[in-house]
Amino acid sequence: MSNTDKTVEWNNLPWREIEKVIFKLQKRIYQASKDGDIKAVRKLQKTLINSWYAKLIAVRKVTQDNTGKNTAGIDGVKSLTPKQRLQLAKDLKMNGKSKPTRRVWIPKPGKVEKRPLGIPVMEERAKQALVKSALEPEWEAKFEPNSFGFRPGRSCHDAIGQVYMSIKQKAKYALDADIAGCFDNIDHNALLKKVKKHFQTLSDIIKNSKAKNQAKLIERLNPIIKGWSNYYSKVVSKAIYNKLDALVYWQLVRWGLKRHPSKSKAWVSNRYWHSIDGWKRTFATRESEGSLKLIRHIEKPIKRHIQIQRNKSPYDGDWVYWSKRRGNYPGKPSTVAHLLKEQRGKCPHCNLNFFSDDLLEVHHKDKNRKNNRRTNLEVLHKHCHQNIHKQRYA
Repeated sequence: MSNTDKTVEWNNLPWREIEKVIFKLQKRIYQASKDGDIKAVRKLQKTLINSWYAKLIAVRKVTQDNTGKNTAGIDGVKSLTPKQRLQLAKDLKMNGKSKPTRRVWIPKPGKVEKRPLGIPVMEERAKQALVKSALEPEWEAKFEPNSFGFRPGRSCHDAIGQVYMSIKQKAKYALDADIAGCFDNIDHNALLKKVKKHFQTLSDIIKNSKAKNQAKLIERLNPIIKGWSNYYSKVVSKAIYNKLDALVYWQLVRWGLKRHPSKSKAWVSNRYWHSIDGWKRTFATRESEGSLKLIRHIEKPIKRHIQIQRNKSPYDGDWVYWSKRRGNYPGKPSTVAHLLKEQRGKCPHCNLNFFSDDLLEVHHKDKNRKNNRRTNLEVLHKHCHQNIHKQRYA
């Protein structure tokens, strides 16, 4: 695209063509790196970084796709208009000194102390995204097959699966690389299993729901139980699920006794627990109240996560493999997973395949957000969804 074409409205840019051209360049960088042709890698990287199309994608990523797009740097700029995005892409050059970051302090997980976080200005974020688009394909071809952190298309479930495969036959040592002061400074509370955190969440909801009726309590608990069980169904969790269900049961018994202090445990049991679907004791409302039942953790089947193939990368161009894998991604809501499979891993708006780290959103075709029938839903790129609703996002 020539400089004279750069005034084209942002939303009307040929995004499909832009993404195809850039991915072809990235795929060539990946292949050249696998072949050990460093000269070709550097030449292709230089071409990509100077590409107008690559600059457009970098700007879109930091101004539309990123979850932190509304966080300002030292210049106070939180968001850009379509016209400003085009101007930023036009001015994007890899030269000069970086601008200072805005330093904020955020709490460390599970700790009172805070850690510093540097927030770059929008221009610097775009530069980082541009450089990343050139460097990532090169290093994807070089990384050790069993490295999983901060890599596209790989998740913590792949790491968990690899650990399981390594130790299931014989116990092995695990080395923490950050040894210094480990036992003096370590926060042992942070080492408590996620299961305890999850149970505490459920327990707090139950304890604070004395005034709520059974249906309201079930409506609060079910989404949390379902989401947590879905996420951990890819690992060996059956014993944990049984234990959690037992603990939740006794919390619910206490809840029932507090609501009816003059009644016996047998009365409470008959009032709130019923025989449903082969389960003799199911926490559920009566038929006259709609038969709303509490989901059990153990109801979620344990299905082992399929580990990523050792030498696969999103830059290898194997869309069949990556489309199928994205539809089976751990923690993915069942509706989204179903739609991804139905759409064969493609965005129906731009007709491009979903990349491993693309942000996705569910779109209601009839614009009615209350109509959640699957025939009314489709999964889109976040930026494609914004483009459809551009008047709202203007």
